[in-house]
Amino acid sequence: MKIQYFQYNSKNRNSYTKSNKKKHIFIKILSVLIAIGIIGSIILFSIYGFKPTINKGIEVLNNIFSPVSNSITIFFNNLKGLNDVYYNIDKNTCKTYHYVNNNKREDISINALPQTNDVKTIIETETYDRLVNYSDGYYVSLPQKLEYNFSVSPIYIKAFKENTSITISCETSPYADIWEYIDYYQNRFFLDEKYQQANNIKLNKNTKEEINGYTIKIISITRNTESDQIDFNTYSYIYIKLSGQNYMRFMIKSKEYNEEHINICNNIAQSFTQIDKQYASKYTIEYYPIENPNWNNKTKTLYKQYQTSNDLSWGIFAADIYNEGINKTIPNIEKKLDYEFDVILMYNHIGVPLPLESMKKVCKDNRIIELTLQTSYANNTELFGVSPMFDILEGRLDNEIRTLAKEIKSLDTSILFRLNNEMNTDWTSYCGMANLCDPEIYIQVWQKIYNMFKEEGVTNCIWIYNPNDNNYPPSNWNNFLAYYPGNEYVQMIGITGYNTGTYYADITNETWKEFEDIYNNIQQKYEPHFSSFNWIITEFASSSVGGDKATWINNMFNVISKYKNIKVAVWFSAADYDDKGNVARPYWLDETQETLDAFKKGIKKI
Repeated sequence: MKIQYFQYNSKNRNSYTKSNKKKHIFIKILSVLIAIGIIGSIILFSIYGFKPTINKGIEVLNNIFSPVSNSITIFFNNLKGLNDVYYNIDKNTCKTYHYVNNNKREDISINALPQTNDVKTIIETETYDRLVNYSDGYYVSLPQKLEYNFSVSPIYIKAFKENTSITISCETSPYADIWEYIDYYQNRFFLDEKYQQANNIKLNKNTKEEINGYTIKIISITRNTESDQIDFNTYSYIYIKLSGQNYMRFMIKSKEYNEEHINICNNIAQSFTQIDKQYASKYTIEYYPIENPNWNNKTKTLYKQYQTSNDLSWGIFAADIYNEGINKTIPNIEKKLDYEFDVILMYNHIGVPLPLESMKKVCKDNRIIELTLQTSYANNTELFGVSPMFDILEGRLDNEIRTLAKEIKSLDTSILFRLNNEMNTDWTSYCGMANLCDPEIYIQVWQKIYNMFKEEGVTNCIWIYNPNDNNYPPSNWNNFLAYYPGNEYVQMIGITGYNTGTYYADITNETWKEFEDIYNNIQQKYEPHFSSFNWIITEFASSSVGGDKATWINNMFNVISKYKNIKVAVWFSAADYDDKGNVARPYWLDETQETLDAFKKGIKKI
């Protein structure tokens, strides 16, 4: 028996036909999407393997649904009235003022301001202050009577008073699993028991809970010390998961873990509220060098030369630099090149006496020394052990620092002094991650060493600030600007970028990079901030694994002159080795006759 679903008049027939067509079209589209998904998954599985593919898939879904999820949150906040920055506040009893481009204003209404301004609002109530960050889209309750610094608003903001410091940043995890990224990458040092024992750290709290619709993690630690040189011993880190791979980070510092500190953390966690975004984030800080008025004449002349000359100076480093490097390797390279390098790169670790005889040989040859001091006890290999940074701040290495200052002062040459390079990473003893994820510790150490050199009458040092070309981890709190010690403490900017080759391509996905690719990226990041400084490529080179090294050198000489701020470039003529002792990245300048010929040709053309 045939069941009649429709009366086949013309109207119903058209409706039936259209319905079937829509269904078929939907099925076809769905089939195509499924097919694309399956093919894409097969390709990703073959390239990356199981777990990275799953993570990548989650990341893609996050990127698709994250804006929707965020919009839903804001929508419901609007329905509840939470988008009103005065929500739950009596306007008659509070005081409101604004920061416009980091200038405090109590005399204006912000409604008429163009959206291109950086605007933050502080609402003072009887019990707390509400910070409204329009550009990042939130407000939060903070302690009363804080001072604010919004000068680097695009990456983080600071609020502080005598016994409290708060740093706030909006972050994005590069991985789909945000909590794994936070715990097992970002915080892996101070959450490690070995690190805690070595540095007298007590874990006060490590919890994760749901508060007002957000998943919030709070970690609190206290570093026990009797030193009065440390301003803050207790740190709390609050992580608030937003939509997708985005999250908020609050770092709260106090002298001790007490009721006041705990209340600050709880108030932040319970009051954080997302609102509609408006206005802009702007850098309002100016970076510029301040010459040391106490420089000797030789150092003043060198600095002036870098400022006024369009010529590029070249330098070199070789393995075992104080012995075979300076006595044999470099002279042999120079003979083959028919060229003498202006700058010799040398390294020193905190507490290790300088090999003065080798350095005096460099002085005698009228060369400039680029001296890199790294405050590390074990060549940056014992990152979970004692941090030398704490020892410096607490005064236990004062004698070693003063001895180093006197040794440098005794040298009859100008020193390009590079302190603790590549600090915005996770592989040095002085990096932020290995020191409580707090860049201010780095700044305090820099300023202390600088001032001790000044007290010892060192007049031949030009100080170089040298971050890594990329931030590891890629977090706003770990941005290269977060470690800048201040204009009066820096005279040159160091830049570092290697073509590392492809030896680790299967592990890290590293690729062959031309000089222009590397330094275009660096210039794009640095020029908006450091254009008034002289720049020095403190170390660089190209591997030969994965491409033509001689051609890379030729290409480098063809473009290097376009980077007008670069005054010195130092080739790192050595190698990196893998964990089995095999050469992973051969950076030797004299690796082949072709690499030597390319450099010889280029150096005569510059």
